[in-house]
Parts: sequence; C-alpha cells; structure tokens
Amino acid sequence: MQPIEDRPDRFREPESWTRSFWALMATQFQGAFSDNAYKNLVVYLILGVALPKDQREILV
Repeated sequence: MQPIEDRPDRFREPESWTRSFWALMATQFQGAFSDNAYKNLVVYLILGVALPKDQREILV
C-alpha cells in the first residue's frame, strides 16, 4: 500500500470535508433556532391577543 502522499489526487480524501461538515452544523443550528423563535413568537402573540388586559400583565 502506498503512503497517502504518493497516491494520485483522485484517491486522496477531500480536504474540504471539515468545512462542509461545519457548514451543515451551522445550517442545522440556524434552522432549529429560527423554528423555536418563530414558535415562541406565535405563542406569545396569541396569548397577548386572547387574554384580557389584567391577565396579560401577569406574563410580564
């Protein structure tokens, strides 16, 4: 078996896999964060509209 340095380029491991991995992780984090932020925004907007004013003040 040849050392990695002696192998042709087509058989070498791609060096950018770590960059792609972290880009995927960042995308997953951003998607989950946006989903949770949107969910909480909608819940508090509905609570703010549905509750009477005196009960709304309890949430603050």
